[in-house]
Amino acid sequence: MQIEAGAYELADNERWYVVRSLPKRETAALANLNRKGLRAFVPARRKTVRHARRLSEVRVPIFPCYLFAILDLERDGWRSVNTTVGVAGLVSADGKPIPVPQGIVETLIRRFDERHSGSSYDDLRPGQQVRLVAGPFAEVLGTLDRLDGPERVAVLLRFINGEIRAGLRREWVEAVL
Repeated sequence: MQIEAGAYELADNERWYVVRSLPKRETAALANLNRKGLRAFVPARRKTVRHARRLSEVRVPIFPCYLFAILDLERDGWRSVNTTVGVAGLVSADGKPIPVPQGIVETLIRRFDERHSGSSYDDLRPGQQVRLVAGPFAEVLGTLDRLDGPERVAVLLRFINGEIRAGLRREWVEAVL
């Protein structure tokens, strides 16, 4: 679901709050909060997964079971957030939701908003730590040695006796955050 540009800007009394979702229900919680007229954000990244010998890119949450919502506690019926389908509840203390310190969610939006994020390998830089997500060495960690054109990369893979350079398909590699 696309949110309009500027939709994440806060008005005077609005703040970001952390919403706990049910396991693997972040997307449903986001859609249901939006249906209630609340603006919410799930920081997610693209991940290449292998299933039935095929590679595909899926979006996975950076913080599983958590998303962020904009609320004005005086204006919004914030207790209704807790009864939203897919939501376990707002992160609270002493019966009131705890606001997220300013700047944190804004930084996450700049980094992980799907309107601005490229594929999972657009930000690869030589010297960066990477993980292989497919191929015979899936889940092995290494260091990106060089970018060999738009489709290939060279990675130094760590093994018992040192490092071995391997030329790989670019989509088989993801940055280690």
